[in-house]
Amino acid sequence: MRNFILAIGLVQFLFLPFGIYSEPKSGLYLSDEMKTKNGFLFLGVAIGKEKEGFVFLAQELRYHNLIGWEEILYSGTAKDELGEWVLVPGSCQIRASREFEKKKGLLRRFDCEHLSFTLQTDSDANLLNSSLAGTFKDLRLPVFLANMSSEPIGISFPLPDGKEEGIWGFHLNGLGNKSPIQVWDRKSGLWKPWNGWIHESEPSKPSIYRWKRTFSN
Repeated sequence: MRNFILAIGLVQFLFLPFGIYSEPKSGLYLSDEMKTKNGFLFLGVAIGKEKEGFVFLAQELRYHNLIGWEEILYSGTAKDELGEWVLVPGSCQIRASREFEKKKGLLRRFDCEHLSFTLQTDSDANLLNSSLAGTFKDLRLPVFLANMSSEPIGISFPLPDGKEEGIWGFHLNGLGNKSPIQVWDRKSGLWKPWNGWIHESEPSKPSIYRWKRTFSN
């Protein structure tokens, strides 16, 4: 009888959810450049913990060669369900500008509480089931920055004119012309001191920078 009870316990350990699924990781998830029919997009999801539980901020930067730039922003709650994040937005908006360097004006707000997204983090893929505007399904977010959900993080990428670099990311308000303090090394998966702007050998994989957090951001 004792061996039978032990056998049942082993089966439960192997097959019940707590034996199969690991807790998803909070932090900042970033995509590389994703080509679209008329341009490209970048997407990032920041997940952090507050007193009430986990929350998320998702941002999608889109370039369309005819209409310019759009930025989609979703924020809401993040829940751990069977080892993956389920993201339920409570606030959604779209901002736009014709030129990248111009401040993006509010285009519209819309109800989005009926939406939900899943982010699988149990493999190297970090799969988001859909981009924010639905352009891509099972979108890979290959860059994961642990404990960086509230830090000023930006990516640098060539603008369509090929002459300048654009900086876009999370919590960058108030930084002005301040230089980054660190750059993300993709090979080692570590932050390294910033010694000047760099260009990735693959343009589709943007350089990632971290700034010192200030009171204003």
